[in-house]
Amino acid sequence: MAEMNSNGTPFRAPENNRVDMTQSPVYPGSWQQILHDYEGQYCIIDFLIGTESMVHKEGILYNVGVSFIVLYDPRSGNYVVCDLYSIKFVTFAGTISLPSAKIPRKKV
Repeated sequence: MAEMNSNGTPFRAPENNRVDMTQSPVYPGSWQQILHDYEGQYCIIDFLIGTESMVHKEGILYNVGVSFIVLYDPRSGNYVVCDLYSIKFVTFAGTISLPSAKIPRKKV
């Protein structure tokens, strides 16, 4: 059964009208460059929300865009889109490796 919009009409994804927001120049030494170099790796990220709240997220770094990253949580199967500019700390867990069958493939 097809998914429905809030007005009851069938949901249809746009066909090839998508703008690829990940294809911007990457500046050496920037957060974007560092994260891009570690795509596909398991990481733990701390975000500063407001002035005092730290939020902890972890998962496989699935995608790095202009102002966002996407984390994939292999335990739940969920993808989380995160604000690149809220990142304060990133830990790459180099000793943790997941079987390649557990890492989702990007759709091209």
